[in-house]
Amino acid sequence: MSSWPARTNQEAGWQVFIFVLLVHENERGTCLPVRTVSMTLSQLELALLGGVPLHRLDELIARGHAPIYARPQSRRAACYTLHEAVMLATGLLLHERYSLGWPLIHHAIALNPELFMDPLDAADGATGFEERWLAVYDEPRSVSVGRLPELPIPHATQRVFLVSLSEAIRLVRQRAKGLGLVLPEPGQWGAALEAYLAETKARQEREAWPWAEAA
Repeated sequence: MSSWPARTNQEAGWQVFIFVLLVHENERGTCLPVRTVSMTLSQLELALLGGVPLHRLDELIARGHAPIYARPQSRRAACYTLHEAVMLATGLLLHERYSLGWPLIHHAIALNPELFMDPLDAADGATGFEERWLAVYDEPRSVSVGRLPELPIPHATQRVFLVSLSEAIRLVRQRAKGLGLVLPEPGQWGAALEAYLAETKARQEREAWPWAEAA
């Protein structure tokens, strides 16, 4: 369970930071998707996968209220990630079902990126008892992901907003099929991210030292 704002998760934070930096290299055309998995997205693809109209996503990003990683806005560059599509879809579920404001959703999701890293492997394809849920608690504010019986029990007067992380991934998968985008296999989100980071790093090193490749 993460406090709100999130407690520092150094390992997950650095992984997210490095991922976003490497994804930005797509603006120069230096990054390629690993195998057939579409690890990076344009802003239009992000909006379509997240279920949010593009003009609305534009507004949220401009105001700093989008539940995604902070970065300069870009309509053309493929500088967004599949993980952010799940974050956006989850945020939309919170907005539609509880009428939560986007600033509140941004704080709950964007400031807790570790909840959308390793938990995706367990959440993807999970149903019934195994389904993973995102719980947003108010007063005091905190956020947690897990099976329903594993989530912290709210205090008597504490409000909690529940949405299924597994459902958010299912929605992203359904939308991806219509766009011809390939998502990681269930349970392979972490492995796909690690492979992407490794391949992108190796490519950048080869470009930085062209004579090394010739040798």
